[in-house]
Amino acid sequence: MSAVTFSDEKGSEGFDLEFLSSTNGIVQMGAAFLTNLFLHEFGHEVVANYVGATGARLDFFKREDEQFFLGTSSVEKIDENSMLPYAMGGEFFAENIIIPFELDKYISLLAGNKKQIDLE
Repeated sequence: MSAVTFSDEKGSEGFDLEFLSSTNGIVQMGAAFLTNLFLHEFGHEVVANYVGATGARLDFFKREDEQFFLGTSSVEKIDENSMLPYAMGGEFFAENIIIPFELDKYISLLAGNKKQIDLE
């Protein structure tokens, strides 16, 4: 398996994308991206329902006015004071589910428990 390493302009080593050189790595990367996208948009939906917004809607892979959107969430009516929590809901929801899982994996690796987590 060959590794792809990215460096900055000064030549210091950046990050390694060795897992992308296999089909399995590419599939896992795509699955992680789509999971994050779904959780992000779902977070907006959760907040919209919590604050009593009406007409909350999720759309994925939508084309509108010659533009393509991977994921969108919208509401018909929402209280002005709830706009910021609604806007940030996607960020908080995705981060609070994905980051603890990744952090747990990293801590396990540091502790010498080098178990591989297969998502197959």
